[in-house]
Amino acid sequence: MFFDGSVCEDGCGIGMLLVSPRGATYSFSIRLSTPCTNNVAEYEAICKGMELLLDAGAEAVEIFGDSKLVISQLTEEYKCESESLFPLWMQCRELMAQFKYINFHWIPRTQNTEANDLAQTASGYKDVVEEADFQVQLMEPDDWRADIFNYLKGSGSGAPKRIRYRAMKYVLIGDDMFYRTLEGLLLKCLGPAESNRLLHEAGSRRVTFQNDLTTEEYAALMSDSIEDATELRLWSLEKIKENKAKVARAYNKKLKPKEFQVGDLRLDGRKFPVAVNGQHLKKYFPSMWDDEQ
Repeated sequence: MFFDGSVCEDGCGIGMLLVSPRGATYSFSIRLSTPCTNNVAEYEAICKGMELLLDAGAEAVEIFGDSKLVISQLTEEYKCESESLFPLWMQCRELMAQFKYINFHWIPRTQNTEANDLAQTASGYKDVVEEADFQVQLMEPDDWRADIFNYLKGSGSGAPKRIRYRAMKYVLIGDDMFYRTLEGLLLKCLGPAESNRLLHEAGSRRVTFQNDLTTEEYAALMSDSIEDATELRLWSLEKIKENKAKVARAYNKKLKPKEFQVGDLRLDGRKFPVAVNGQHLKKYFPSMWDDEQ
C-alpha cells in the first residue's frame, strides 16, 4: 500500500494506492470533511488504507509512504507525544494488530507520486484530470485468458467473484498476461493461436534428440532399447504366471483334490457301494460297469 495526505487552502484529502500480490492496482482518493494538519492527513490515509485491506481479507501488508515522522512513530522509532496525533496513532496500532504481518517503508516523494496525486486531487490542490479517450483491446471470448485479462485491464467491471479470485494469481505487463508461481517466477500465458504456433515450431523432442545423435550413438541406443524390451517381455510373462496362480488358488479353495487309479471310475458296487440311480447308469453307460456283474 502507498499512502499520502494533502492539505491546502481548498481542503484536505488522502490518497491510497493498493497493489495486490499479483500486480492488480486499486486507487482511492478521499476528501476529508474537517480541516487538519498534514500529519493528521497522513495518519488518516494509513488508517483508511488498512481498513480497506482488512475488508478485502488481507493478512499481510507492506506500507510505503514519504512521511518520515508518521512512519517512525508507528514503528516506535519515535515516540508519539502530540495530543492531536496520539488518538490516530492508537487507532493505527489497533488496526496493525489485526494483520499477521505488517511492515513500513519510508520512500522519497519522487517514488510516491501516484499516492501524492490522488491526495492532491482529493484536497483540491490539483485539478481533476479529465479522462483521456482510449481504446481497450478485448480478447476473443473463446480465449481462456479473456475474463482474467479484461478484469486486470480494468474493462471487466462487475466480474464475478470466481474471476476476481483467479485474477489474483496473474499479473499484466503491458499487454501480456503472466502467471506468478509460488517461487515468484512469471510464466507467460498463451492463447490458442500462439500455443498452436509454438507447438508446430518446437517440433517433437524425440525427433530433435535423435537428429543430434551420431550413427554410433544411435546404434547403441537402439541396442539398449532391444535389451530393455526383452527384459520387459520376460517380466510380463512372470507377472502372467503369478496372476494365473493367484486365480487358481482363489478357485481351488472350494475344491478337494482326489487321486484316481486305473479302474477306479466304475460304479459296480465295490468302489462306490451306494450308487445313485445305479441301474439307469448301468443301462445307459454300460462301459463303466464290470462285465462280471
